[in-house]
Amino acid sequence: MQPLDQFAAELSRVPPTACHVQSSLTQPPSPHLAHPLPDRFPPWLLAMLSTCGITHLTPGQAEALTQLHDGRHVLFAAPNGRGLVRQLAMFQSIGIDRQGHSLWLFPFKHREQAQRQLLLQFNDQLLPDHQLSVATYDGDTPVTERRAIRQTVPHLVFTTPEMLHAGMLAYHSGWRALFQQLRFVVIADLHLYAGALATHLGHLLRRIDRLARHYGSQPQFLLTSDPLADAAHIAQILVGHACEIVHGEAWQPYDQHRVMMSTTEDVTDAGRAIASRLLQARLPSLVLTTAATAPSTLEAIDAAEQRILKREETILALSPHTPPEMVRPGVFRALLCLGLPPSITALNTWLTRLGNGHESSLAILLLTGQTPAERYLLRHPDAYQASGAQALPLTLHNPYVLQQHLLCTASEMALGTGEPYAGIYNLDDHLAYLAKRRQVIHRTEARQWTATERRPHRRLQLRWLERPYMLWNQQDTQRVGRLEAARAFRICFEGGTYLNDAHEPFHVERIDDERFRVTLRPAPGASPTQAQIQAEVSEVRPKGSVITPTYRLTFGSLEYRETITAFERLDPHTKRRQSVHMLPSRQRLSRTQGVWLHVPHHAPEVQARMRTALHTVVHVVIAALPVCLLMAPDDIQGGVHALTHDGQANLNAFFTDSHAGGSGASRALYEAGEQVLSAALSLMQQCDCQHGCPQCGIERCDSCASGIQRDREAGIELLQQVLGVTIVPASQVMLAPSAESTHTPRHLYLNLTTQKASDDVGGWQHKHLLGLGIAVIYDTASASYHVYTEETIESLMAHLQRADLIISFNTRDFDYQILQPYTDVPLPTLPTYAMLDEIQRALGYRLSFKHLLKETLGVERPDDRLDTVAWYRHAQSEAIINACRRDIDWMRDLIRQISHTGSLRYRDRTDIQHDVLLTLPFAERYG
Repeated sequence: MQPLDQFAAELSRVPPTACHVQSSLTQPPSPHLAHPLPDRFPPWLLAMLSTCGITHLTPGQAEALTQLHDGRHVLFAAPNGRGLVRQLAMFQSIGIDRQGHSLWLFPFKHREQAQRQLLLQFNDQLLPDHQLSVATYDGDTPVTERRAIRQTVPHLVFTTPEMLHAGMLAYHSGWRALFQQLRFVVIADLHLYAGALATHLGHLLRRIDRLARHYGSQPQFLLTSDPLADAAHIAQILVGHACEIVHGEAWQPYDQHRVMMSTTEDVTDAGRAIASRLLQARLPSLVLTTAATAPSTLEAIDAAEQRILKREETILALSPHTPPEMVRPGVFRALLCLGLPPSITALNTWLTRLGNGHESSLAILLLTGQTPAERYLLRHPDAYQASGAQALPLTLHNPYVLQQHLLCTASEMALGTGEPYAGIYNLDDHLAYLAKRRQVIHRTEARQWTATERRPHRRLQLRWLERPYMLWNQQDTQRVGRLEAARAFRICFEGGTYLNDAHEPFHVERIDDERFRVTLRPAPGASPTQAQIQAEVSEVRPKGSVITPTYRLTFGSLEYRETITAFERLDPHTKRRQSVHMLPSRQRLSRTQGVWLHVPHHAPEVQARMRTALHTVVHVVIAALPVCLLMAPDDIQGGVHALTHDGQANLNAFFTDSHAGGSGASRALYEAGEQVLSAALSLMQQCDCQHGCPQCGIERCDSCASGIQRDREAGIELLQQVLGVTIVPASQVMLAPSAESTHTPRHLYLNLTTQKASDDVGGWQHKHLLGLGIAVIYDTASASYHVYTEETIESLMAHLQRADLIISFNTRDFDYQILQPYTDVPLPTLPTYAMLDEIQRALGYRLSFKHLLKETLGVERPDDRLDTVAWYRHAQSEAIINACRRDIDWMRDLIRQISHTGSLRYRDRTDIQHDVLLTLPFAERYG
C-alpha cells in the first residue's frame, strides 16, 4: 500500500488530464480535549466504559450529560460523539434506578439499527442487573412482537415518526405503561429531518408531551444533530420549552488531507482516472457517484466493508444520497466525491466520518462548477477546508398541517377550551375552522373540543406537506412515482414531457386534479418541455421585518396564484425554445408564507432597470439557498411584484414557499437575511456572463414573464447597494463560526404594542392577557430595526437573549409582562435597563414618557396607545411600526441626553423644572 501522504502529494503535483487542483491542505489532528468521566457514574458503568476503551469524554459530551442529569431539555449538536451521549444519558438515569422508559425516534431504519448495535455492545459488557432492555417498534415488527412490547414495555423503545403517529399516539391507552413513566424522548439525527418531516416533528413532540403529562410524567427531550446554524431557534420551535444548546467538538485523531479539484471533462471520466490511481495505490477508498449501482442496504454495505477489510476489494462505490452513518469509521482511508453531495452538511458529515478512523485520511472533492453551489465552493475553498453549519427550515405555522395534527390531538384526548399549544397562539381560530367543517365539535358544558372521527391519523402523511400526486404509467398501470403538489403543477401538463429520477422521458397524457393523479406513457427521445407560468401575489400580511437605510426585508403570509397558459418545447442540448404550445388555462392558488425585499429608489427613470435588477436577484438568491440552508431550490419560488404603500406602487423581489401553508423555507431565508444575499452577490461576482448562466444560477425559468430581462451587472449593483460592500469576503456568507471575532456590544431598544386594551381584559392587573400586537427592536450592532409579531415570537425571544443589554422605558412592569406568557425564559433575568425604574429610584415616584419628552427634548408625543389597538384590529401594521420606531428614536435621544449631561429634565407639581440625575450602566455605545 502506497503511503497516503505520498499519494496526496503526487495527486496534487500531477493531477489527471483536464483536472486542476483548486486547493490542497492537510488538516492536523483536532486538539485532545479530554474531560474526565463524571464522578456520579457508578463503578459498574465506569468498568464497562473502560472495557470498551472509553476513558474520557469531550467537554461537550460531559456538558450535555450534566444538563440532562440536572433535568433540562438538551440539543446536542456535534460532528461526532452523539451516539455515546444518547447511550450514556440512559445508563446514568434509567440504568441506575431501573425506573422509567425512553422513546427514541429515528428518521430512517438504518440509524435505528446502528444505534441498537452500539447499545447491545454495551449490554454485553454488563451484568443482567445493569443492562438496558430495548425493542424496536416499527412497520417491520411482527404483530406478536408488537403485542409483547406493549404488554412489557422495555427501557428503550426505538420507533419511527410514522409508527409513533399511527401506532402509538393513536392507540395511547394501550401504551399507558410507557406514558406513565416516560422519562426521555430522544430525537436522533435531527439534521436528517429536512423537509416536510421537520415541520411534522414539532407537532408530534407536542402530542407526546401532552399525553405524557396526562398520564403523570414529564419527559425530558434530548435532540442530537450535526452542527446546525440556528440550533437554539430550531430547539425552541420543536420542543416548545426552554432547551439547553450544547455544541460538541469535532474529533479527528489523525491528519486529514483535503484536495478540491475541478475538471473540464465529464466528472465520471475524470473520477475514473483518480479511482484507478487509488486502486493502484491499494488505498481502501469510498467513491460517491450518481453512476453507482451499489448496495443500498446496511447489510449489503457491511458485507462490502468486510471484503475491503480482508483486502479482497479496494474500492466501494455508493450513491451520494447514501446516509454517511451507514458506513463504519476506520474502514476507508480515502473518500472521492464526484460532484457535491446533496448538501454541504452531508459533505461535512462524510468528512467527519472519514476522519474518525485509526489512521490519516484523504478526501478528494471533484467538481465541474456547473451548479451555483459547486461554483461557490470552487471560488471559496475555505468553505471546504473549514466545515461550517447550515440552517434547517421548519415551521409550526402551516395551517393545513397544524389542523390535521389538531384533529389527531382532539381524537386522542379532548382539547380543553383555552388549552395551550406551545408556539401557536390563535388555536381557537383553527378549531373554529375545523368545527365549521364538522371535523370537531365543542362541548360547551365540558368546555372541550372533540374529534367527530375516531382515529383520523391514517390520512396524515408525515413526509408530505400537501397530498402528493401519483404518477402512473398507462401502459403497464405501474406507479412511476409521487410528486409534491406544487412541483406536479409546474412540470406536469398535458402534452408535456416528464423526466423521472432515471431521466427517462414520459409523455403527460392526462391530469386529474380531483384524484391527484397524473397519467403518463413512455416517450423515448422526447424533447424536454417547460411551462409558461404567470404569477400574482395578493393578500400580503407582514409578520416580521428588518429595516435598514438601504433595504427592507419582510416576512409574512400571502396568496400566491400561478397560471399556466402555454408550454415551450426545448432543444435537448442547448435548452433553447423551439416552439410554443397553448394550453387551457390552469391555476394553482395557495395561501403560503413568503419574504419580500424592497430597495428604495426615487427616480422614475430607473424603474425598468430596478425591475431587471430585482428579477436577476430573485434568480441568484434561489440558486444560492443550498449554500446556506438545508433545502432544495424547488422549495422556494420567486418573482417581482408591486406592492402599494402610501398610495405608491413599489417593486419588491418576492420569495415564496412552494408548498401551501408554508414549509419554513422562506422563514429560514428571512432569518439568514444578509448571509444569503452575500452568497448571491458572491456567485454573481464570480461569473463573467451578461444575462445569466447555469454557473451563477441566473437562468431563464418557467415563471419568467416574457420581456423581463436578466442582467448580471444590474443584480451586482443592486446587492452592493443593499449590503453596502463591493466585494463579499467568504467569512460573511456562511460556513463561518457563529461567534463574532470582534464583539460589538448589542444593545436592543424595545418597544411593543398589544392586541387588546386594558378594559378588554379587566384592567391593568391582567397585563399578561393583553397579547403581543407588534414588537419593534432597534439593534445597535447592525443599526437596523426588526419587527416581530406573535408568529415570529420565537425569533424575538432569541434576539432578546443575544443582547448585551435591553433598553426600554417600562420594561419590567409592562414589556416583559406582555412577553412572559410566550416563553419559559425568565425575562427579568436578562440584562435590562428600564428607564422608568431608574427614575423611580432617583425620585421616589414615576414620570411618564410623554412628560420626559416634552421637558427634556421639547417634543409632544401623541397619545396613540388606544389607536395602536384599533390599528391592530384593522391590520394597519405600518401605522403601528411607524409609531414604535418613532418612540424608539425618542428613547435613543433620551439615552444620548443622559450620556451627555447625566440627567433628564422634568417639571414638579408647582410647575418648577428640575434635573433628575441618572447614570448609565453601560458605556461607549448608545445607539
